[in-house]
Amino acid sequence: MAVRSPDGEKSLSPRSPPVAGQSSPVAGGVGHLGFHRAFATLRLQDSHSRASYEHAMELTRAVVEAKANEYRDNAPLYAVERDHLGMLPDAFQSGEFGYRDAEWVVRWTFRRHLGAYPETERRAHEDAFGDNDESAIRTALADALAADAPEVAVSRLTDLDGVDVRVASAFLFFAAPDDYVPVGEREWTVLRDAGVLSRAYPDSLTPSAYADSLEACRSLTDRFDCDTWTLYRALWQLGAAEE
Repeated sequence: MAVRSPDGEKSLSPRSPPVAGQSSPVAGGVGHLGFHRAFATLRLQDSHSRASYEHAMELTRAVVEAKANEYRDNAPLYAVERDHLGMLPDAFQSGEFGYRDAEWVVRWTFRRHLGAYPETERRAHEDAFGDNDESAIRTALADALAADAPEVAVSRLTDLDGVDVRVASAFLFFAAPDDYVPVGEREWTVLRDAGVLSRAYPDSLTPSAYADSLEACRSLTDRFDCDTWTLYRALWQLGAAEE
């Protein structure tokens, strides 16, 4: 991926999720006879604190449905996303789309944060994407959709200027919404807090890491008998509440 930054520096890396704090000391003094019991209590409290952090969120079918509906009723971009999910898959799969259709996906990836995403990095991606030839975009997307593995698909799309794995996952979502889910730091963090992923969001999302997150998402859509857009809306809404 080639991304130009106005100041020549590398794009900002996503921030790592906060680390849960340690348990607070027991108030007051402790006599010699009660020391070991108090120490054991502190260790137990700290263990429970770590466990609650590692699995701080429970994903159930009811939670996913409720949060997806909440997103539908409140998210400013819901209607335009619904419209593009109705138009772009056929256009992307047939190759009959224009530059602005592809540009919309890049802009959506960052602007769905509603101004909370760093302006410099957003502009760097959008400006760099403008350097791509339309035929190169069509070829990359066709190759990605023909790929036999998600890591291969996103890797092919990251050959385009301005496209990293996050943007590539968005392209795949709007091209084949039954098969892909867009994943960035917010979605990943919800999956980790729910115990579906075991590690924190990486400093740089790689194709193999995206494949792991997609496998986790597919397991959830199977478990909850829901489509990928429903799951995405729930993950985005849950993540927004945690930020």
